[in-house]
Amino acid sequence: MKRFLKYSEETHQAEVTLVQGPVRAVGRAKAHEEDWKYANKLTGLQIAEFRALIKFLDKRSKLKMKQVARLRNDAQFLENSANEDRAEMEELKNVTNFYIERKNDLYKNLKNPPERIKWNELSGDMLSDEFKKQLEISDGKN
Repeated sequence: MKRFLKYSEETHQAEVTLVQGPVRAVGRAKAHEEDWKYANKLTGLQIAEFRALIKFLDKRSKLKMKQVARLRNDAQFLENSANEDRAEMEELKNVTNFYIERKNDLYKNLKNPPERIKWNELSGDMLSDEFKKQLEISDGKN
């Protein structure tokens, strides 16, 4: 921790600045006019330093509390993220299993294809009589 001391003999005013990292605190002490004949540089600087130290510790504790709050938020986020990841993994497993089952069905059908259905049998009731005749002609039944 760095300390910067300043004392004015004319005004009997002491100022101490404490700096450590991002935390900076200033403490001041001034003797009243009726006490000037008793005022002492060392006493003024000591009082100013105590005031600066109180401010410094207060600022540093507030900074630490902010860091603690941020870490708690991060921990909560990670915990929630882990729960979401577990749910997402379960969903991915289900989707993957469904995909594998469909692929297996596809491969079974490729190896053992179902019997082919003739076009006339499939669409016989849906076609007009004229079109049926044309189909019969093209099939060579006429």
